[in-house]
Amino acid sequence: TRPARTGEREGTDYYFLGEEAFDEKLFEGEFLEHARVHQGQQYGTLRSTVEEAMMAGHDVLMDIDVQGASQIRSWMKTISPDDPLANSLVDVFILPPSMRVLGYRLRERGQDGDEAIAQRLQKADEELSQAEDYAYCLVNDDLDRSCEVVRAIVLAEHHRVRESGKRHVS
Repeated sequence: TRPARTGEREGTDYYFLGEEAFDEKLFEGEFLEHARVHQGQQYGTLRSTVEEAMMAGHDVLMDIDVQGASQIRSWMKTISPDDPLANSLVDVFILPPSMRVLGYRLRERGQDGDEAIAQRLQKADEELSQAEDYAYCLVNDDLDRSCEVVRAIVLAEHHRVRESGKRHVS
């Protein structure tokens, strides 16, 4: 529900909705995950978009907060063990090198005021305690290296022997 930032395009970067349209989709159960975050803005991921991509055999990479990850873990528990999506969640907690560096990065973006940055830092500090709930943790100290680590995790997961004994081969 936040306004588009400079350079963001509707339907490419995000789908921007007004509060009323967002609430309607939420009421109808159309979101796989959703959260009210920074400065009261709502974010969400449409269930249909994720399910369609996964059923087409695509990996879906989602940039979501701990609230959303928890909701997706709950959703995964509702899927039949025979469903090909049942063991498909791979969660990675991405950590900043330090809170000082995170603060610097937020200020350098130039998109938030001091109060919003302080709120984001406080929220990040609270979320750090949930890193142990994730399968993987990654310190994002170098973007290229971090992308390679995520790629390696995805590749490894494609070759994991799942609890069902079925091997995923790409």
